[in-house]
Amino acid sequence: MLLDTGATKTIVRPKIVKSSTKLAPTNWKLRTATGEAATVHGELDVILVIGNTKFKHRALVAEIEDDVIIGMDVMNSKGFELNFQRGILRVDGVEVVLHRTRTESIGVLLAEDTSIPERSEIILNACLDESGQGGIMMFEPRVHDRDIGRGIVVAKTLLHANEVVPVRVMNVNDYSVDLKKGIILGHCSSVSSIVRQVQVENTAGKQLTEELTTLLRTSSKDLSSEQRKMLRNLVNKHQDVFD
Repeated sequence: MLLDTGATKTIVRPKIVKSSTKLAPTNWKLRTATGEAATVHGELDVILVIGNTKFKHRALVAEIEDDVIIGMDVMNSKGFELNFQRGILRVDGVEVVLHRTRTESIGVLLAEDTSIPERSEIILNACLDESGQGGIMMFEPRVHDRDIGRGIVVAKTLLHANEVVPVRVMNVNDYSVDLKKGIILGHCSSVSSIVRQVQVENTAGKQLTEELTTLLRTSSKDLSSEQRKMLRNLVNKHQDVFD
C-alpha cells in the first residue's frame, strides 16, 4: 500500500479486484501526473488490514500504478498518527513500520558546461546521478540559488527520467553566468500516478461561491460590460476546477 497524504480518496487498481465483482457507479474523476484522465471503473467496499486493524472501507477502483493508495479519507476516519522521523504509523495503539520506495531522491547534475545569457531563460541538458530510473519524476531545485550562482533561478519541472533530462533555468542578472558541468541543480523524486482528484458535479446554473464572486468583482475592474459577462460565463462553466 502507498500512504498518500495528498490523496483525498483511497484507490485500488483493478487487477486486485475479482473480475466478477460488480462495482458501484461513481462521479469521481482522476488525473495522472501528466494531466491525462485516468480510467475510473467505479467504487467498491474493500477490507483493509493495517497492523492489527481490520476494517471495511469504500474505495475507488481506477487505473493506478500502485495496488492500493491509502488516502486521507482512511487516515482521518481511523485516526492514523504518522511519525515521519521514525518511519512509523500508529493505528489503534499499534505501531506499523513504514517502508520507503526504492528511489527516494536522485540528484540532477548539469550535463555540460553552459553559459546563460543575461536576462534570459534557457533549457539546460542535465543527467541523473543514478541510471535506469525511467518513468515520470518531479524535479525540484533543492539547492539555494547562491550555491549555483547569484541571480540564477531554477524551475520545478515534471519530466520523464531519461538519460538526458531538461531543466529550465533563468538568469536575472545584467551579465551572463557560466555554469560548470557536474554542478547539482536539484533532485528528482518519483511521483504518484494520481495528483488530483475531483468530485464532478453539474455546475450549470449553480450559484457562485462567495470566493468566486469576490474574484470576479476584483478581476473585472478594467473590463467592459461584455467582457465581464464573458468572464462570468467562463468562471460559472468551470467553477468546479477552483479549489
